[in-house]
Amino acid sequence: ILFEKIYNDKKENDIKSNVIKFRDTLSNPKDEREIIESIKKFENNYNTSIGVVNTENNIIVTFKTDSETIDSKNTEIFNYVIKTIKTDPELLNEMINKKQVTISFKNSENTKYLASALLHENNIIVGFTSLQYVKEAMGVIGIFYKYFYLGAIVVIVVLALIYSKFITKPLREINKVAVRMSNLDFSQRCTMVYEDEIGNLGETLNFLGQ
Repeated sequence: ILFEKIYNDKKENDIKSNVIKFRDTLSNPKDEREIIESIKKFENNYNTSIGVVNTENNIIVTFKTDSETIDSKNTEIFNYVIKTIKTDPELLNEMINKKQVTISFKNSENTKYLASALLHENNIIVGFTSLQYVKEAMGVIGIFYKYFYLGAIVVIVVLALIYSKFITKPLREINKVAVRMSNLDFSQRCTMVYEDEIGNLGETLNFLGQ
């Protein structure tokens, strides 16, 4: 029940931490090439897509992969994040006050993403990660729990039968003695020995019969 929330919270903490780590590595870049190399190294190490947006000329610097589809999708996501922040007064005010901004959203393919942005000098550092793995993991867990529930029901039924026999057997014996006592036959005694309430009841009935 709590898996999705816990996973999302962890991913949110991770993306925030990763953006701050990248900001620290971006303290004194020599040129754009060094920024791209830092992004490449960072994405490989932390599995977080990073983009740097220059607020003066609105240029987005990202690491170019070998896939044109992935690159265009990344650029689209970075543009969406920046646009969302700029058009939301509350988020924009947080960023201007040097606070880290985190948002979650879905793209056109209904894939959920988590993004975090931070203002650093004249640049906005944006990091994002896909939450698609959460959906897939939830699906796997759902299948697993179907079998788990079936197994649990079988085990519970077996244990219930064993436990009921363990409880009902001495109760049946006590009932037989009680029935004979109700017919004024005090010759029979409870023979079971238990260190619990049922055992105490048997001893009391034996004492009463005596």
